[in-house]
Amino acid sequence: PTFSNVNELTILENRFFDGTEYYDTNIKLFDEDAPSFTLAIDYEFLNTTSNNGTLVSCYEETGNEGFRLRYSSNPDIQWGDRNVNVGYQDNRNIVVIRHQKGSRTMFVYGFNMEGSTYSMTPVSAELVRTRSTVSDAVLSLGAVGFGDGGHD
Repeated sequence: PTFSNVNELTILENRFFDGTEYYDTNIKLFDEDAPSFTLAIDYEFLNTTSNNGTLVSCYEETGNEGFRLRYSSNPDIQWGDRNVNVGYQDNRNIVVIRHQKGSRTMFVYGFNMEGSTYSMTPVSAELVRTRSTVSDAVLSLGAVGFGDGGHD
């Protein structure tokens, strides 16, 4: 569906990141002029992904500002100093992230696991930080960005 009061944008389709490349979108989700946003990410990690391997980020590594979708035994969303599992190992998944401009809360919707099986039951999490996030970090795919322009 298309809405008259919503700007929609497909950033990438069918892109593989092998840990040696990244894609910066130049979209700043948390600067002072950024609006509220909803971001849907359809993804799949490989079983060879190293811990803390980051697929999507709008995050400042030096100050824990922003969020990132990373692999930490299972896929998780890190929002500053908070995190939540959003999938199971290397299963294909989708996660939806919502943030209201100026809020310290990030809403995360995904799928979680039950034991060692993949559950098709959606789960939601409300991650609340102790401080507001204001950052010039850009939305990056395939890496987490550093303040000096470097990537990991």
